[in-house]
Amino acid sequence: MKPSKVAEFREAVNEYLKIYRENDLEHAWNTYQTEDFHFYFTTPMKNYADIGNMLSKSTEITAKMGQEESLKLAELTYGSTENYHYGLFYARPDLS
Repeated sequence: MKPSKVAEFREAVNEYLKIYRENDLEHAWNTYQTEDFHFYFTTPMKNYADIGNMLSKSTEITAKMGQEESLKLAELTYGSTENYHYGLFYARPDLS
């Protein structure tokens, strides 16, 4: 995260969350920020089908927003960051 762009990034994230709430996206993000300007987004899911459902619904919402609004929001998000890392984590309480 570019420290000078934190406000812009937060604005974009809040807009995404608003859009997702308005469109009843079942798997909205939980977000948090650390002191070193890292932002983390988590989405609890029950199975891999939930991932497909979330991506499908996100694509629908993006199409509904329109290309211009979608690009503006993406520009605000990606222009504020230096890199992204994606991953899947599987909770296995039976192993702890």
